[in-house]
Amino acid sequence: MDNFFTTELPLAGLHWMGIGACGTCRQQFQGFPKELKVGENAKLPYHFQSGAVNDGVTTLQWMDCSLVTMMSTMYPLSGEDSLVLRMRKHPGNKSTNASGANSTFLPGEHQKELDIPVIVDGYNQHKVGGDVADEYQTYFHTPLITGCQ
Repeated sequence: MDNFFTTELPLAGLHWMGIGACGTCRQQFQGFPKELKVGENAKLPYHFQSGAVNDGVTTLQWMDCSLVTMMSTMYPLSGEDSLVLRMRKHPGNKSTNASGANSTFLPGEHQKELDIPVIVDGYNQHKVGGDVADEYQTYFHTPLITGCQ
């Protein structure tokens, strides 16, 4: 699911039906936990993580190159299974959080194994399905049917 569709209400319904879902979300959407909302110019440390669980829906905030917000019914927010070790590239110097990344990476270090939230890793591993569907839509004419005439 992408950030235009991932909100708490549909994910809570999917959780109730035993269906797993995960996607990016936006802070201004209905159901986003108020305690997690931060301003657009908030300065958070590199790889800062916070979150909340409501109605079986996990909401995650994670600072990578920029702030990442996600919702999931499949992945834990805390505990030993909530992080996974992955090779990460050093963000570019013009990145939103370049200064924070510089404190994590040694000078001249271009890659480093870092713990990242399993929610982010799972999304990155499986989002390809949506990208393929978008690609297929460009190959075919799909007329829109409307009720207005």
